[in-house]
Amino acid sequence: VLRANRAEGTTTLLRVQAAQEKFYLNSQAYTNNLAQLGIGASTERGLYQIQVSNVTATGYTVTATAAGGQTGDTECATLTIDSTGRRTPSPATTHCWR
Repeated sequence: VLRANRAEGTTTLLRVQAAQEKFYLNSQAYTNNLAQLGIGASTERGLYQIQVSNVTATGYTVTATAAGGQTGDTECATLTIDSTGRRTPSPATTHCWR
C-alpha cells in the first residue's frame, strides 16, 4: 500500500514541474508560490506535503514529504525533482519513482 501511495507524491511533483515551466513561459521566472501554479500545499489525499525551494532565475527544486500514514514509507519518505528533471532519492533507490 505504501508503495502504491508513492504515485500520489510523484504525480504531484511532475504536475508542479509542468506548471513551473508554463509559469516560466508566461512570466520569465519560476515561483515558490504553489498557489500561483494552481497546486495545493498537500497532495489530493494528504499523503505528501509539497514545497518549492531553491528558486532562482534558472531553476527550482520541488519536494514531497510523506505525511500521515505514508510516513511509514521510511525509504522513500522524501521525494524531490528539480528543474533539470533530476529526481531523488538517489539512483540507488530509483524504485521510489516507480
